[in-house]
Amino acid sequence: MYLKTWTLFFTVLFTLSLYGQNDSLSFYKNRLNNESLTQVDKFDVLGKIIVHYKSNNSDSALLYANLQLELASKIDAKKYLAKAHSSLAKLYLYANDFANCTKNAFIAIELFKSEKNSEGQVLMHCLLGQMFASKKEFSNCYNSYEKATSIAINSGDEKLKLPIFIGIGNAKFLEKKFDEASKYFEECLVIFEKYPGFDLESKATIFTNLGNIQSGYENDYESIAFYKKSLEIYRSINDLYGESLTMFNIGDAYMFLNEFDSAQYYFELNLEVGKQLKSKEEIYYAYFGLTNLFTRKKDFENALKFQVLSSAYKDSLQAAKYDRSVVEMQKKYESEQSQKALEIAELEIAKSRENKLKDASLIRVLWIGSISLLVILCVVIYLYSKVSKASNLIKVQSVEISKYNQNMDKTLQQKEILLKEVHHRVKNNLQIIASLLNLQMNRVDNLDAKKALDESRSRVQAIALMHKGLYQDEHYNKVDLSSYLKELVSQQKLFSFTADKVSKEINYNLKVEPILLNIDDAVPVGLILSELISNSIKHAFDATITTPEISISIARMEEKVKIIYKDNGVGVSHNFNYENDGSLGFEIISALIEQINGSLNFSTSSHFQMELIF
Repeated sequence: MYLKTWTLFFTVLFTLSLYGQNDSLSFYKNRLNNESLTQVDKFDVLGKIIVHYKSNNSDSALLYANLQLELASKIDAKKYLAKAHSSLAKLYLYANDFANCTKNAFIAIELFKSEKNSEGQVLMHCLLGQMFASKKEFSNCYNSYEKATSIAINSGDEKLKLPIFIGIGNAKFLEKKFDEASKYFEECLVIFEKYPGFDLESKATIFTNLGNIQSGYENDYESIAFYKKSLEIYRSINDLYGESLTMFNIGDAYMFLNEFDSAQYYFELNLEVGKQLKSKEEIYYAYFGLTNLFTRKKDFENALKFQVLSSAYKDSLQAAKYDRSVVEMQKKYESEQSQKALEIAELEIAKSRENKLKDASLIRVLWIGSISLLVILCVVIYLYSKVSKASNLIKVQSVEISKYNQNMDKTLQQKEILLKEVHHRVKNNLQIIASLLNLQMNRVDNLDAKKALDESRSRVQAIALMHKGLYQDEHYNKVDLSSYLKELVSQQKLFSFTADKVSKEINYNLKVEPILLNIDDAVPVGLILSELISNSIKHAFDATITTPEISISIARMEEKVKIIYKDNGVGVSHNFNYENDGSLGFEIISALIEQINGSLNFSTSSHFQMELIF
């Protein structure tokens, strides 16, 4: 049986707060712009908006919750700060951001304690208990409920036991201790009998959980009886989300009893409410239930029809989540790449100062490179803001499913084009930096400075090739290692020169399996290979080597990748240790190997050979 459940305790905590849910969102947004409102009134209006967004738009809810916290800091009363932090704690729990949930919950607890607010302390300890239960840390979970119980007993308010019993029952349910969970939910019903009009939404969720427990025992008729009690309450308080949840569960239970007409009736009610709410998630579950129903009836024509509809809504929901994660990961990636570039620039500057303090031209070029990298970062952020706006188009729902699919395909194509354009522009800017370094190298007479500029240019071009591969290949978030290596070798043939500036005709023997690497691994691997090729060209081949050759083999080895690099040059000494070599090239290789968690072995035979596994 596929039961649709919400985070029960999270819903209850919001219900027990001071905010209602049935007011118009546009009305409260208009009120927020009323200049005659006091700060306290604006605080309450923000609370109404937060509660509206909490179930269907967590990003907007967090935005208004942070505005509420900012406003609370201007009001000279701790209770408003406590309320603001408690709202943030609840929203972060809903978003599975446990670190921020914990931080705000403990701040709220201390503020509620200073205000002698027992209810606030109990709800925050219960929220922490719910968080630990979701992480399956049940020892910490029950410890939080013990603290809440102690505060509730000292307050003398029996109604404060309600969120505690609900939370413990929910934890027992997660542990599949159904008998114990049922006892705690039944204790909640005893409290409701003493206070008939108190917190009807929480009472509905208790019946829902009792229905879920009976479903666990396969007592489907008993579970339906509980679900119908829950549905009756949700209808009385006009909670459409609660109705939608319960209708799905009733339909699901009837379906497993093979009472198909009743099951279809409730799934169709679920669909009608979902459309009324304009909620893609509710519509998806209704179509999902109808797909399972007709499959169970062996009516495969209707099953296929509803399968297509449910898949379309599921793809839409996943695409919305994917778009947010793409922007977050891309921002993280750009930040990491900027930091790595700055670290390399600092190493180059330090080496330049040690070799030639008077070589001002070299320092100037490196500063130009740093500024260019910052410009690149700004361009990337700007472009990805455009990507974020473009991704919002995915959320637009057309009435006809065929038109919806066409719009979705078009939006996804635009996003891919924008992502490829980002990589293209990053590559172009890196090429500009390489050209600047090349121009400056031609104007510098100092041999050490010229060498440092050439090495910097080679590294920048290696990264530029990586971004070129990303926008040219269909895998715009992965790099084809075989294609990249061929480009890298061609580049080295074009730009490399020996110490006496005489180009060498080097034979490259490449054996590379088709391997796709994500950008986090591909950039370090590309830089390592670039450093090794440059090292061989500059140091391996003297006059005794008549036919210089570099061999590179790359192959998969179970879950890892193995790279074997070797040349037929003069080799290295028997006591060679790359970690103590002292050259910048091997320092960079060592740092990059740590970054990809790789291991490196060198051969000290007559020729140079290296083996990298990551």
